Amino acid sequence: MKKLTLFFVMAMLLIAFNVSAANFTEASWVKTTVNEYGIKYNVWTHTVTLTTADTVAYTAVTPEGLDTKREWEVLANATGETMDATGVAVHIIGGWSEDSAFGFTNGSIAFTDMVDIKTIFADCKAAIGDVTVDPLLTTADVTDTIVNIVKLPFYGIYYVGTDALIAVDLVTIIVQVAPGQ
Repeated sequence: MKKLTLFFVMAMLLIAFNVSAANFTEASWVKTTVNEYGIKYNVWTHTVTLTTADTVAYTAVTPEGLDTKREWEVLANATGETMDATGVAVHIIGGWSEDSAFGFTNGSIAFTDMVDIKTIFADCKAAIGDVTVDPLLTTADVTDTIVNIVKLPFYGIYYVGTDALIAVDLVTIIVQVAPGQ
């Protein structure tokens, strides 16, 4: 049932992406596994190819295999590309039903069974943004370091430029310690 739900959600998101004002080319999350100092990590990479007509960019729904009940790391603009002359904010959104979807129309974001949880970076226009997403955090967020989010089945990440974005490959990476480590 979980795979069917994720498939349906991804299909809904792809429909939302296709009717939005964005012109970028998006791919799926690609998973790799790395071992560092005897610890196994799951690493998911997502690339969006931007055009100069875009002011927003977004990922597909978070990848299958990401345990959203445990902490995970987001590397926004992971290659440090210059995306905008003024600023690019990065948001995390979450969804809770089979009908969850989001898209952009006339410069505004529209949600169906989703919520914009929070801005995780005020600006990562030309730098790598690195934040730990921790649904179990019991203290206040530490700006651009660690954030608490509501526990939901899946998430999306979107970027909003103050100006038109520059034509680059925008890479978002999620890292999580593999189960059993």
